[in-house]
Amino acid sequence: MKFIPLADTHVVGAGLLYGQDPAKRLSRAVATTNAENGDAHFVIVTGGMTYWAMQRPLRGLPARSRS
Repeated sequence: MKFIPLADTHVVGAGLLYGQDPAKRLSRAVATTNAENGDAHFVIVTGGMTYWAMQRPLRGLPARSRS
């Protein structure tokens, strides 16, 4: 069984964090994971999902799943 670890996304919603756009980085990570690891069974998300423990940034992300 293959799984992909994804850690410390630190999404802040719209905007930059230390000069980087976390939402764009997360989108690229998801696209790369889907393109290069189509045989993975699941992704484990660990660490800080948002920065400053905010819930609002997660509301703007689209929910996606593969079947």
